[in-house]
Amino acid sequence: MNTTYSKKLIESKLTSLDQKGQIAFGAACCERMIPNYSAFSQECEWGDVTILRNALDQIWSHIEEKTLLEEKIETLSNLCVKCAPDLDDFRSLLAGHAQNAALSICAVFDYLLTKESERIAQVSAFSVDTVDSHVQEIESMSPSDSDFEKKIRNHPLMEAEINWQFSALTYLNGECTEQEAKSKWSHVISNIGLT
Repeated sequence: MNTTYSKKLIESKLTSLDQKGQIAFGAACCERMIPNYSAFSQECEWGDVTILRNALDQIWSHIEEKTLLEEKIETLSNLCVKCAPDLDDFRSLLAGHAQNAALSICAVFDYLLTKESERIAQVSAFSVDTVDSHVQEIESMSPSDSDFEKKIRNHPLMEAEINWQFSALTYLNGECTEQEAKSKWSHVISNIGLT
């Protein structure tokens, strides 16, 4: 299993993909965070997952040649920013996961405007950060533990996340179409096991 992760490594691997492939990877990562936002919204009775779902559907459509204009991208991105919870306002661990989900979609929109691979690498990092904080919580880990980082890195959820990301990059670097990517990763179980 590949348990070595860095945002820079993901960014370097992204450069082997064309723009549609990079967008598909970012969208697939977002798909795996949407259920986390939904769980937060239900628990805290705040937010609107349908806004994020619509925005992500628009990204998939963009890949399939229904090009989004800059003004529409900015409008959708602003809506997603408004859906991101302020962590000072919520005690729920899910608030951080929800914030990562919303900001990840914004990062994909940033990529559509800038074509900077770093923006898609940031989506990858948000996904890993979500798993990191979730593992710390469910395992009651203490940052003072000398094996703190190692325990997180070796946790099955973290190993699954990192392996999923590398597998997705390999898949997108193959012969798959954008439609196949959407079919494979649209409406999936979250990166922390929520449905």
